[in-house]
This record gives sequence, C-alpha cells and structure tokens, in this order.
Amino acid sequence: MYFEKGFSAIKIASELEVNRNTINQDIKFLRSDITKKDQIKPAIWLLEQKEHLEQQKDRLIELLETTKEFEQRLRVERIILDIENKIINLVIKMTDFNSVAYEYDPGPEFDEDVTLIVKDLVLNGKTEKDLFLQNEIILKARELFKCDYTHAKKIFSRMNDFGLKEFVNEDGKGYDLARFGILNQIITETELDKRNKAHRQSNKVEPYWNKIGKNFIDKDK
Repeated sequence: MYFEKGFSAIKIASELEVNRNTINQDIKFLRSDITKKDQIKPAIWLLEQKEHLEQQKDRLIELLETTKEFEQRLRVERIILDIENKIINLVIKMTDFNSVAYEYDPGPEFDEDVTLIVKDLVLNGKTEKDLFLQNEIILKARELFKCDYTHAKKIFSRMNDFGLKEFVNEDGKGYDLARFGILNQIITETELDKRNKAHRQSNKVEPYWNKIGKNFIDKDK
C-alpha cells in the first residue's frame, strides 16, 4: 500500500486497523532493505576496480625487479605511484560508501512527525511567532520525539519535500511555518486566528495585573 498506492503510515494504519508505529517500522525496514540491494552493485564495482589496480601494481613491481635502466625504472616507479594513488582514492570512496550505506530518504512515515512539529511550534507558542530557524525546528523535533540529530534532520528533510524552502523569510533567516502549515493543510486559518486572539487577550490582561502590582508597591512606600 505504501509503495504501490502511495498511502501514508496514518492511512495504512487506519485501513488495516493496526498501530501506526508498527506500520512505520515496517516501512523503514522495507525502504532500508531496498536501499541495501541498490547499493550492492556499486560496492562490487569498487572492489573489482581495486583488485584490478592491485594486479597491475604487482605486475609492475615484477617488471621493476628485472629492469636495470634508470629512466625506465623511473617511469615504472611513477606508474606504480599513480596506481597506488588510485587505490587510495578507491579505498576512500569505499569508506564513504560504507558511512552512508543503508541510509534512505525520508518518506511518508515522517508525515505525522511534521504535522506535530508545525502545530506545536505555531499554535502552542507563547507569542504570535510564525518564523522559525532550522535549528529551532530540529530542536523541537528532538524535544517532541526524544530522537537523535540524524532522525530530526530527516524530519526537516521531509518538510523540504513539502516545499518548506518556498517559505524562507525575505532576509533568508527562518521559515514561515504558519503559511507553510496552512498551505499543506496542517493547520487552518481558523486555528491561527484563534491563537492570535488568545495572545492579544493575554496581552490585555497582563498590563492590568502589572498596574495592580505597581499600586501595591506605591502604598508600601
């Protein structure tokens, strides 16, 4: 259902009447398994290239042992050095390959996480704040889901899939999560208006209490 019909984890869980977390785990496993299979071919190619270079190097070393002419020995040594550099570069590529192996791009299993983050930042804040920095979004993800930085960054990447970059502020600092949330039907205009009214009402009450506090202070003097 996830791969063939593009259903989200939430919809699949609802259709099958099972826990959403179970669906998320299954999706992550399947995506990871597919990624592993896709990465086998480049891994084999790197190993084969390394093996061929090492065979060339061995043949050149044998040639060097029987070569007495200085200039010819120098040319062979340079070729050997060049091959060794190529082998080193291949080893570096293989190391990089292993470091990113079995990673996969975030998919629909992160959609509900995106929803919770946007709602919490936009609707549950103490001010009418709509602009948030990338670090604030990632920090909120780690706070809500008790996850590591890598997982939080994947959630942020999923937000980019929804067009987050289109909502960068004019100064290039921060994202307008309110507009982002409304466009992606995560929050509604009504919810945003309700938040704004609540904050304005709160701001009207606070000066009143501050005035009472000041009167008490004046009486004590």
